[in-house]
Amino acid sequence: MTLAPKTGTFNLNERFIALEKRVAQLEDIVLRRQSFVIEEDLSHEAPKELIKSKYSAAFTAFWSEYPRKIGKGAAWKVWKREKLDKLVEVIVQSVKDHLELDEQWTKDGGQFIPHPSTFLNQSRWEDEFDNKEDGGEW
Repeated sequence: MTLAPKTGTFNLNERFIALEKRVAQLEDIVLRRQSFVIEEDLSHEAPKELIKSKYSAAFTAFWSEYPRKIGKGAAWKVWKREKLDKLVEVIVQSVKDHLELDEQWTKDGGQFIPHPSTFLNQSRWEDEFDNKEDGGEW
């Protein structure tokens, strides 16, 4: 398609119509390419396992053991602030001990298990509690 005038004269109206058609064709091409790119991008999404977690491996280990799954963001903030990665083994073992031995954690279906952020904020892994097996201190 040529936009040059025929035989030395040109009609402005014809040229405008020709330009409008060309713009429409180009818009159509661009839209097709965009939809192709979007479909292509969606088909190559990384599996969820490969997406880096915003939580550390240590926190994830704590979270998987903690029985009350509430307030993960708040617990993560405490975990980062207190730099608890180095204490993960002690904290996880404490959670297991509380679940097994702490009467407060087992009565009424675990109603009195503290929120994870409370447990971390108050350093409850350092708590001593009544051992329900022998009735003594832990």
